[in-house]
Amino acid sequence: MTDIDNVVSMDDRTVTLGDGSKVAIPRLTNKKVLQLVKYVAGDGMVMYNKFLNWQDENTERIPQYDENGNQKLDDNLNYVYEIKSPSVDDAMDKLIEIVPDEKLLKIISILVDIPEEKVEDMDFVDTAIIVGGFIEVTPVDRLVAVVKKAVAKFRPMSKEQLNQATQQQPQQPTPAMNSAQPYNSTPNE
Repeated sequence: MTDIDNVVSMDDRTVTLGDGSKVAIPRLTNKKVLQLVKYVAGDGMVMYNKFLNWQDENTERIPQYDENGNQKLDDNLNYVYEIKSPSVDDAMDKLIEIVPDEKLLKIISILVDIPEEKVEDMDFVDTAIIVGGFIEVTPVDRLVAVVKKAVAKFRPMSKEQLNQATQQQPQQPTPAMNSAQPYNSTPNE
């Protein structure tokens, strides 16, 4: 194997690279979460907010109705919605569009535990296979929630600052392929 040998495996989960060798899928560690939080709180804040805005704009919230035509409420009296979110492929495409190359290398370096200089020289397909394996076995929604919460503690932004930062470059709409997920919200939405 290569420099990737030092990656900690997750219950012996591996991916097969283009040359037939097997590489352990990196696992989500405290170190990675802290590195991602620091990165997002710093350089990544504007890109991250652009992605969240795109995700929100491309997510359908479909009200769920009962047999009487009234919108359903959950046990906490929140309206119930079906959510059709952008697919993982669409999200990855948007991230690649938003994130400059050098920043993308930094994120990949954090995810696969390999120095940026080595990530630069890795085969693209092999890198995609490793990152895809990581995303497949990692609870990404929980990771995003933790990063968002921690980033607020590291670098709080007012709504005005956030809007100003995310409106520096115009966004181009991207059609999304949707997948259904349950969603609850408050009646005020």
